[in-house]
Amino acid sequence: MPPQPPTSPLARACELIDRARYADAADLLRRHAQRHPGDAAAVGALCHALLNLGQPEQAVFYATALRRASPMVPGVYATLGEALDKAGKGEQAIAALQDGLTLFPQDPQIAFVLAETLRSKGRHADAIQIVDRALAEGWANDALRSVRATSMHKLGMLKEAMAFARESQWIAPGRLAPAELAAVTANYDPDITAQQAFALHKRYANTLNDHVGSGMFTFPATDDPDRPLRVGVLSPDLRRHSVGFFALPMLRALKGHMHLRAYYSGPPGSTTSDRFRSLCDSWTVVTGMNMAALARLIHEDRVDILIELSGLTLGQAMPLMQVRPAPVQITYIGYPSSTGLSNIDYRIVDSFTDPPGAEALASERLIRLDPCFLCFEPWETPPPVAPPPSAGGAPLTFGSFNNSMKINDKTLALWGRVLAAVPGSRLFAKMLEGDHAGTNEFMLRRLADHGIPRERVVWKTWEKDLKSHLSTYDQIDIGLDPTPYCGTTTTIEAMLMGVPVVSLVGDRHAARVGLSLLHNVGLPELAASDEDAYVAAALALANDPARLSSIRGSLRDRVLSGSLGDQPAYAQRLRAALRAAWAQRCRAKP
Repeated sequence: MPPQPPTSPLARACELIDRARYADAADLLRRHAQRHPGDAAAVGALCHALLNLGQPEQAVFYATALRRASPMVPGVYATLGEALDKAGKGEQAIAALQDGLTLFPQDPQIAFVLAETLRSKGRHADAIQIVDRALAEGWANDALRSVRATSMHKLGMLKEAMAFARESQWIAPGRLAPAELAAVTANYDPDITAQQAFALHKRYANTLNDHVGSGMFTFPATDDPDRPLRVGVLSPDLRRHSVGFFALPMLRALKGHMHLRAYYSGPPGSTTSDRFRSLCDSWTVVTGMNMAALARLIHEDRVDILIELSGLTLGQAMPLMQVRPAPVQITYIGYPSSTGLSNIDYRIVDSFTDPPGAEALASERLIRLDPCFLCFEPWETPPPVAPPPSAGGAPLTFGSFNNSMKINDKTLALWGRVLAAVPGSRLFAKMLEGDHAGTNEFMLRRLADHGIPRERVVWKTWEKDLKSHLSTYDQIDIGLDPTPYCGTTTTIEAMLMGVPVVSLVGDRHAARVGLSLLHNVGLPELAASDEDAYVAAALALANDPARLSSIRGSLRDRVLSGSLGDQPAYAQRLRAALRAAWAQRCRAKP
């Protein structure tokens, strides 16, 4: 055999990266970069390896040096922008990418990284503007259009997001990202029925199965339903987060009764995770871990019941659940729908969110944790409840602090009807995405298009301080729930601060959470069966200041002392449900 030409360091490094041997690739490329600092492809690969190793500052160092050595190479700017963003320097990343796009206005990679960085910072309107410019020039690629669709979804522009997802699935039916986007968007779209939404989740699950298979592990047979259980909890939100307010009572319910192993996939170093860590027998940070490696870890830990808290949302664990690292798998809290996955055995709900017959809309078996599937624990002592603002002479104020992706056209039209029914009233809106001028302007135009002019809108940016956030409810008389995706944490926070919330009951779990929460605080009449009843319920509250004041004074106690806050009763229900799920596993034939 004739001698083969030596493989280049870059080619060898790329082979190592393909095999997830990032440390070996980085060592090889560092030596190469010292000799060839202007080799853009090699330094770009080095930065990619360093980012996968969780070393973004090192990636910034090499990318910055590369820009000095080769300022007219387009790929330099995309690499530097990504590294800066991962290093927590988002504004510097955006500035570097904008510089790159000025120099290379038709480079789709720079445009993609810039649009994606803007999107990740909640600057969705700005991200859309970048992609629209690319579309106008005729050089946008599918990755750019995907960023646009995701930002449209985040801004409640559901038709546009769904159109992209469906077109992409038609062109390339095996792609997972469009299938996931279509399924997630269906939860928010009032024009998609519950049956159609479930079908989209099943399609996602089938596509996922094509990518990762249906199982990697086997488990020993067991007939001991009473033995001590090892329960794993997988989530990026075991910290101060909307999911965390419900995960804390869950962990407290299991502590001391089952061996708790937490697999935390959220931001590393979050000090707010300490409260969760103290409740667990073991705590493993798995952020960025390869899915196959994490699955092996959970299997080697001999977890009996694995509970995931994300569903198809950010930090989602669906590929891991699909390969089944645990014999019993449950989805809970963080996702308002069936996942579509047959390898998730159970989903925890209640009889309000998922009444009899809802089994037809679920790939999982339903555990109904009545009277409510959730238990709420405040992160800290909330500020005192203030009187209704209208009692002090302020205009009657409706409000919503829900994410902008829930604020679709149907919701805006419904809120417009409410404000039209109460002359002189106003809408107080605060959204997590509302911290940027472009997004604010975009949302204010949408409100005006639905009969809510700017002069009747109070717009406030999000507050990171929890007490300041809760104190903002002092300026609201009545909360308005979006449809078809109700608020959960936002509704409970409003009620914790004495603010009643009007909710529209729909045909799926996401549209029935308000019904469950309102029943559990003794206000079922605020769960409206149709749009006319929704407007009527809001109008009745607005016209009854004595009732508003009475509710204001009692609602916090109803939340904390009723079933939503009754941790001992919730703990008994949850432990019994997990025991029953394990007993079912013991009865099953191998």
